[in-house]
Amino acid sequence: MTRSRKPWEFGREHEDWPESYDTRPEWEKLDPKDGMPMWEGLYHFVDRDKAVQLFELDQDGYGDETNIDPSWWPDERKEFDAKAFRHRLLLIELKGRLWGKLQRGDVVAYGYSSQSPLDAPRRPIRADRWKEFEFDVRRSSASGPGLEVTQILIKTTFETPEVETSPKTAYSAADLRRWYMRRLEECARDGRRPSREDDHQDANSAMKAHVSKRVVEDLRRELAPESWKRRGRRRQGSS
Repeated sequence: MTRSRKPWEFGREHEDWPESYDTRPEWEKLDPKDGMPMWEGLYHFVDRDKAVQLFELDQDGYGDETNIDPSWWPDERKEFDAKAFRHRLLLIELKGRLWGKLQRGDVVAYGYSSQSPLDAPRRPIRADRWKEFEFDVRRSSASGPGLEVTQILIKTTFETPEVETSPKTAYSAADLRRWYMRRLEECARDGRRPSREDDHQDANSAMKAHVSKRVVEDLRRELAPESWKRRGRRRQGSS
């Protein structure tokens, strides 16, 4: 029986590329029924669109102030500060909404309790206990009076809670690559030099799907001319 091809897989005509290649980010590949750490749970159980924004800002380093470079131009520092602030707002909002779902019992968290034997399995955390718990969404851990719960996985034993929908995420990596090659030709003809942000926005529009910034930047590094890759901003008024 012939297996039907997934939307994100390469076609057979590209023999020099992998036959099956899932271009989705890792957080999208997790199955909510299997459980997942709190960080990925922000996408599957809270708000997909805002979680993607947070994850991409985090991957780009805006969640870590040690990434600030003292040699940046003022406008580069201003851009970093603005995106770091957006990162903090998204994290606070999504964490708060996840906390609310845990308290209501919309989702259930399982973890290893510091009060249990080492060979004890993960145990569910009762919804009413979250009123007295603080949790670290990155470490997927929680703590309360005299208790710490680690390696938390969020699961649901009933219908997955409704979350805000994001644009469709499946697209052909081969189509994306062909689109980018055409883009290079058109920009060379028109004398345009799009930014990384332009590439990302236009890729999403062209694919009519969510294309991660990381995938687009990989194509840019591989295929774009060197003039597109120069880092830093020019001083105002310089040629």
